[in-house]
Amino acid sequence: MRSFGAVGIAIAAGLLLSACAPSAQNLDPAGDQNDAEDSRTNPAQANKNACDLASDSTLAALTDLSSSGPARVGWVAEGDGGWYVSAPLGEDGTLSDVVGLWAADKDPADKSFDSTLYAVNGDAQSNSTAAKAAATTFTAESSAAKKAITCATETDD
Repeated sequence: MRSFGAVGIAIAAGLLLSACAPSAQNLDPAGDQNDAEDSRTNPAQANKNACDLASDSTLAALTDLSSSGPARVGWVAEGDGGWYVSAPLGEDGTLSDVVGLWAADKDPADKSFDSTLYAVNGDAQSNSTAAKAAATTFTAESSAAKKAITCATETDD
């Protein structure tokens, strides 16, 4: 009888421990939501503003210009005869209170982006080696520039 009790305890312990196996846990970063697709690893997923995402080639160009680390995400807004690109400037290149704003004459959302980026706001000027944009063409006060900055700073939680 004692051996049956020990066997029963061993089986119960085995069943409890199997619940700790990685295959039994929900490891989805989106949490306990069934069929959740958002992993929240990309800050742009939480953005409800209508900005396109900057392409990988644009992010590479921003990284080459940056003195504050790699650009991991950027937002694009068209206007003023070109496009604005906003990107967080921080150690990890993601969400930051400091947002650089650049301008380009070609679409930075295009995967084959190959154009000059011009620094528009003070944060882009002080955190990158990009040439300053001509104030007569691109300005941080334009509605398109403000839209790009808004896309970088106003995200859902």
